[in-house]
Amino acid sequence: MCRGADLSALVREASMAALRESISARSINHMTVDNDLPKDQTPVGIGVRHFAAAFRKVKPSVNKKVRLLLTERKS
Repeated sequence: MCRGADLSALVREASMAALRESISARSINHMTVDNDLPKDQTPVGIGVRHFAAAFRKVKPSVNKKVRLLLTERKS
């Protein structure tokens, strides 16, 4: 069960994972692969691997007891 805050946290963590990866990769080189832009002006892409990392790190804010109560109410 996800709430809006949970989705926000998930997207934020995926973004941070992509940013950390990008900073790490760019610290090795002064330019990007295409060498058209300085490293601090290239866009950062968020991919499936970043969301997978975020899913492992971000936990639902609704605890198990509340989830069970909500599930029972729906029945």
